[in-house]
Amino acid sequence: MKFRRKYTITSLIVFMIFFLSANLYFVQILFNDKRIDSDESTKPEVKKTSIAQPAVATSHIKFATIYATKKIKEKLNFLSSKYYKRNKISYSVLKHLFDDLNETLPLSSGLFSIADKWATPEKLVPTPAPALGSLLRSLCTSRIVKAEISGKGTQLKLMLTLEGGKFGLFKPQWYERNEVLWGPSFGGKDRHNGEVAAFHLSLLLGLPRVPITVGRRLHLPLEIVPVATNALGKTFINNGSATCFYGVCLYCTPKEPVCGKTLDHLGGGPYLEGALSLWLPPNLLPLQRHRSPWQRTYQPGKLARWEVNKDYCLRIREGQHLSAGKLFSGSGRKVQDRLLDLVDASIFDFLIGNGDRHHVETFQRFSNSMVLLIDNGKSFGNPYDDHLDILAPLYQCCILRHKTWERLLLLSGGVLGEALERLLRPSHLAPLLSPPHYVALNRRLLHVYAAVETCLDNKTMESVIIDS
Repeated sequence: MKFRRKYTITSLIVFMIFFLSANLYFVQILFNDKRIDSDESTKPEVKKTSIAQPAVATSHIKFATIYATKKIKEKLNFLSSKYYKRNKISYSVLKHLFDDLNETLPLSSGLFSIADKWATPEKLVPTPAPALGSLLRSLCTSRIVKAEISGKGTQLKLMLTLEGGKFGLFKPQWYERNEVLWGPSFGGKDRHNGEVAAFHLSLLLGLPRVPITVGRRLHLPLEIVPVATNALGKTFINNGSATCFYGVCLYCTPKEPVCGKTLDHLGGGPYLEGALSLWLPPNLLPLQRHRSPWQRTYQPGKLARWEVNKDYCLRIREGQHLSAGKLFSGSGRKVQDRLLDLVDASIFDFLIGNGDRHHVETFQRFSNSMVLLIDNGKSFGNPYDDHLDILAPLYQCCILRHKTWERLLLLSGGVLGEALERLLRPSHLAPLLSPPHYVALNRRLLHVYAAVETCLDNKTMESVIIDS
């Protein structure tokens, strides 16, 4: 009898604890919902665009990565105060970057040959690069002698031949600066302003592996129509009084052309705004394309191995990931060095919000070539959403280059967003990003710190921060 009474009392106590815990949980949810609503109400007014996404696949991805991302978010609440402080020497260290953007040389198409000499297995732009500002301005103003459709692909692009024989890849504008793209991190059309901002950010992060990119406005009737190839010329249409074209690509259609705009401060138009990237000469610097080990499936309900296997990075280290191919086994770099390349890329992509790095490129002629950061069009689409799964190479491998870590620490306390905004000021397309994107950069950097601190919970500093 006593045993039964004791059992009953114990059961009641357990039930009461469960009941109170459940109520506290739902109260917390209500509180968080109200807090989110409050945060939403303080955001500046923006244009919202929804991108179609497979709901099933998205929910599975969240479930598959919830453990790692939950730990990072929890760590974020206990970060050391040092990650919120400004580094006193940051701007003195970065001064050369601001100086590099000054125009110190006469504008000339001959400056483009400098970029070919700059390219090495480790970088595309040296430190310092005193001719960079003049080179960027020349890229903005050089006469176009030929305009053609840029091969195959999913997005509309033009290949422009510039005076002097150099090539530039042009991506047109699709979205306004304040437009926010809601949906997956790989959705939507390319963002031209994101390409320009990504190039400058790569310099700021000490990862100068992005092709030299500048913003440019093209006067369609004067600069493009007279030098367009027959294939491109056939896609020009008149949309009312506007001059438009739709090109040739997987998603190109006459129903979605790009059109020039009349700009009174430039004397009319029509002008088409876009990003122009200096093309790496294939005869001198041929590229080797590799599938990324952290590629998404892009199929509803189908998950990639890295999304479900917590030991995924270990399998790559042990040579069990066959699809990596020459990216690991065929290169002159050690497996750990190649993983460090991919971790650098994941941090860069997370900061810019690019979840579409399905392939990576290396220099074909350099066996020790680092991974380049080419094609950043799916960046800076949504400053209010942080896709932590992009950081998978970092939190799964738990390694990071010492020089990358030192640079990230240099940009703490809001310096990252402020420094990028300052680097982008000289662009004649400024402002290139809306203010919320600079806030997002500083917030995402804190998440990177938290991811590294999560790794340090179980590993030593020497095994996480690698001298390489």
